[in-house]
Amino acid sequence: PLFRSISTTLQIPTEALNPGIPPEIEWFSGYMNNYSAYRSLKTGNLFSNLLCKSIKKRAIKNEYNISTLLQRHHLYLTSPEFPGIHLIFQKIQEQLETSHQNYNNNPCYTYASKYFKEHNLQAIFQDKIDILQFEELLYTKSLMLLLNTLQTIPRQELYHFIEKFCLRHAFSEINYEQFCNEIEYKYHIDLKKLTRQLYHTKGLPNFVIKDARLQEIPDRNGITGYQYSVKVWNKGNIDGIITINDSHTNQHTHYLIPAGKSKEIYSYIEDLDNEFEIRVYTNLSQNIPAFYTFNNIQPTPFHGKPRTGIFDIDTTSFLPPENEYIVDNEDATFKIIEPGEKLTRFMKQQNKHDTNNPNHKQWTYSYYNRGGYGEPVKSYYKKLAGNGNSKVEWETTLPVAGEYELFVYHDEMTFKNNGYVKKYVNYKEITINNPTQTYLFTHQNGQERIVLDTRQAGYGWISLGIFPFPQGKTQITLLDLGSSPFQIIIADAVKWVKIK
Repeated sequence: PLFRSISTTLQIPTEALNPGIPPEIEWFSGYMNNYSAYRSLKTGNLFSNLLCKSIKKRAIKNEYNISTLLQRHHLYLTSPEFPGIHLIFQKIQEQLETSHQNYNNNPCYTYASKYFKEHNLQAIFQDKIDILQFEELLYTKSLMLLLNTLQTIPRQELYHFIEKFCLRHAFSEINYEQFCNEIEYKYHIDLKKLTRQLYHTKGLPNFVIKDARLQEIPDRNGITGYQYSVKVWNKGNIDGIITINDSHTNQHTHYLIPAGKSKEIYSYIEDLDNEFEIRVYTNLSQNIPAFYTFNNIQPTPFHGKPRTGIFDIDTTSFLPPENEYIVDNEDATFKIIEPGEKLTRFMKQQNKHDTNNPNHKQWTYSYYNRGGYGEPVKSYYKKLAGNGNSKVEWETTLPVAGEYELFVYHDEMTFKNNGYVKKYVNYKEITINNPTQTYLFTHQNGQERIVLDTRQAGYGWISLGIFPFPQGKTQITLLDLGSSPFQIIIADAVKWVKIK
């Protein structure tokens, strides 16, 4: 019915140029080809494509793109100071119209996080960058300008202001400075200053998020309200913005966290869902992925006056205990050891880029979707179980001899998604009922070999026991042995905790 309506309204030809294709479908496909910013290009050769069940494609810029001609309010912003500002403006319009006010865990932001650690926005108009990556970089920076603006102007007000501005200047070429002046006159915000910072600032904030809490606060009438809070530390040398969303109100609130500062953010709600969840989005930052999720937070009693807002706290609350020694897979003392040789740093970096290896016959670098250990990058390595010859190793230096409790980190979502199932073997799903991981390490009394049943052990920091370790360098090794050849072995972080 939709295509029949379109064909009647737009007078689509009654016959298709390509036999066997309805003319409405052919016309719509051509229309979308001309409208979209990208189009698909088949890759490979005829012989390989015939052998494969699916033809490989890659996205390229659509040279027939006419989307800019079809905008609702067509105007073109120019500025001698800010190249490409019309593209930034278009992205902000799109984000306001789609209510997209924060990041998610889309992998495209990984590229932006790495690029803007060493470059500023101005560089993307000078460097030779793939068109899809260019769009990703443009999107992330335009979102940050929008979030900075929303610190002062409510979202709906900004939306209507831009709507009216576009209507007044439809089909015109307007100087961006005029738009900034009108914003400053009405809302007393220096948009030109924010835009200069956007274009010229190099580097990114680096957030540490911890201690998400929910507290019950009874009032004098016996009605219980709730206060939730979360602590944030910006370790970077660039100011950043975080966005907080809770499962009860589903509102997105943005907070500016200055470089080097620690804050605690409080919010009050009058009612509570059965399972309360807080999501903290770190937006354009060094954090990968760009959000933290705190699930099923249980309330604790609190007697006092509720607080709402953002408050300074002492940064020392973020420092690890003096008796803990943690090594993550991102650290330099984490190594991948293949049969007969240790991986060089270059080879380890090569494995980092191989995140889409479907067979996982080598240690493959991957990111967490939720949870996990690591600051600012929550990552891990995974590999299909082998014969024990391929392994990973964590090394640290203990300052004094003594008894240490040894822990390994197991993220629940990652183990459930990867550690138990190799999705299809001969078109059948294989489930591993008792997955295991095998750890080796040496202490003062000899060598230990611990086979850990990951389901029975639980998740988070899992204790392997208390052992006497000597002073100096010590290592723990994870073998690529599992309880099934279809199991995925996962390597993340370990820690030694001094007992006495």
